[in-house]
Amino acid sequence: MNKNEEINHLTNKLSNHLERKNCLKALKIANKILKLDPQNTNVLKIKLVILSYLKMFELAINTADEILKLDPSATEVYGFKGLFLEELNQKKEALQAFNTALIYHPDNYEIESDYIDLVNSLDYNEDSLKFIEELTENNPNNLENYLVMGYISNHLGRHENALEFFDKYIEKSKKIFGEDIGNHSYLQKAETLRLLKRYNEALELANKIIKEDNKSQETYVEKALILKEMGEYEKALTTLNESIEIDHSYMQPVEEKGILYLELKDYDNAITYLQKAIDNEFKPYFYIAMAFKGKEEYEKALYYLNKIEDTKYKHEEYLKAQKEIEEINNL
Repeated sequence: MNKNEEINHLTNKLSNHLERKNCLKALKIANKILKLDPQNTNVLKIKLVILSYLKMFELAINTADEILKLDPSATEVYGFKGLFLEELNQKKEALQAFNTALIYHPDNYEIESDYIDLVNSLDYNEDSLKFIEELTENNPNNLENYLVMGYISNHLGRHENALEFFDKYIEKSKKIFGEDIGNHSYLQKAETLRLLKRYNEALELANKIIKEDNKSQETYVEKALILKEMGEYEKALTTLNESIEIDHSYMQPVEEKGILYLELKDYDNAITYLQKAIDNEFKPYFYIAMAFKGKEEYEKALYYLNKIEDTKYKHEEYLKAQKEIEEINNL
């Protein structure tokens, strides 16, 4: 039996094992074929799938690299490579692979969805921002990057930069999808304008979103926050009530209403709404503690202050809680 005949014979055996889902035997046969024909990209792709089923992700990544070296046009392999790297918890390498895959397959919903979930799981810090900027240089049309860079910039207090990122997202999205790009990016822009204390612009944008979608509860909440910072407390309360009326199960306006009452030193109403939010798995522990402190019910205040845990996103609140605990204990 010559080399070609042996390869054909092994290929038939490979097909039979694959039909029966005998993955380990199929892998052995695939390796035999590749020993005879190392540049057989079709068999390498089959091996890639087998390794995926067997959860042999490190070998799968090596195989993906082999395929791409032999055939750079096999761009679908980047998506597989991203999945394997994600399974190995190599987030940044996975994002690089997905980001490259989206250059060639921008309409692939599964790759896009995997990328969005993963990039939004990054810590909101300087390193993540620089990393996403590098990804954007490689693929300027990956729109999600502009949103995440906006989120991180706001978190870091760089609101002018955040505004630029959200505007860039809006500009690029309009070129691809026309005017119908949804309201999320506009809402993020309105929030950023509020953080910049550009209240009139923020309010105008929030009203525009509500005019287009009068069921957007998040936008009513943002409008209320703008009005509150402008000192328009009654209008802010009315706006929060409008949000609550749309869907009573949505707790964000309920929580914000409690916080607003706290700022107005209406402690009873503050406790009523904050407790309702807590009953629905929100955690405004610091605010309800401050309401109880305002009423001089110190044991209840301490109860909620002690529930605040020290996490990377709640560290500042935790420190404030510790200061309040010390102050109450000294009373």
